[in-house]
Amino acid sequence: MSLSKPLSTSNPNVPIVLWADSHFANNHHFPNELKALMVGGRYDPHLRNNSVGGRTLNDTFVNQLKQFLSAQDDKHYVHVVFLGGNNIRRCFRSDAPIQVKNIRASETVDELIEGYKKILEIAKPFAKTKLVIVSPLTSANSEHEPHFERFANLLRPITAQNGAIFCEIRDTFGSKVGFYENGLVKRVFRPDLFQDDVHLNRAGAKLLAKRVFNTLSQIPNAFFGHKHLSQSTKNHAKNLALKSADKQPAV
Repeated sequence: MSLSKPLSTSNPNVPIVLWADSHFANNHHFPNELKALMVGGRYDPHLRNNSVGGRTLNDTFVNQLKQFLSAQDDKHYVHVVFLGGNNIRRCFRSDAPIQVKNIRASETVDELIEGYKKILEIAKPFAKTKLVIVSPLTSANSEHEPHFERFANLLRPITAQNGAIFCEIRDTFGSKVGFYENGLVKRVFRPDLFQDDVHLNRAGAKLLAKRVFNTLSQIPNAFFGHKHLSQSTKNHAKNLALKSADKQPAV
């Protein structure tokens, strides 16, 4: 298991704030799987979960995030944002011809990128805040999937350009099977990791939690202004985390 480095005992653990749709909601497996990985590490395992089923990335969400950031006390935070899938899926729920749906979905991807640019720009003045942006899952629907792939390809560079961290998950949840005519990678989702055509089962949520946790672990301690601990203290934290993992039921 990859562990986030422990922090100095003189520093509090860093709060994690989740912003997502149902994938991160408390009635799904992800929050508990992530908490299990965070015991004894540098992050506070008591997640601040603002995830809501059906949530889309829109101006209402952007304003909520802005208000939350403005109200933060003067300490470090990491915000994990995993939104956009519902925006794309909604484009295909009408009775319009598929050509019209695809045009609307393409426009929606462009709108999502503009929305993420706003989010990244809003976070810049908050020096003690780090954003982690999670790529979209691989879609079970072959009509939706090219738009998810394009969304991920556009989201990745703007995340890096704006000082945030990108969490790539598409290779984990889908197999590459070739390319579309426009050159985008063509993927097929892994049904063994999904409980339906949208949501992950527990095995999938465990993998997603590991990918998010490993991404969190890439944030250097220096960003948080924390000292390095002695090896004995690190070993103690590692043992606590391993014991916690052993108690988790097998998938």
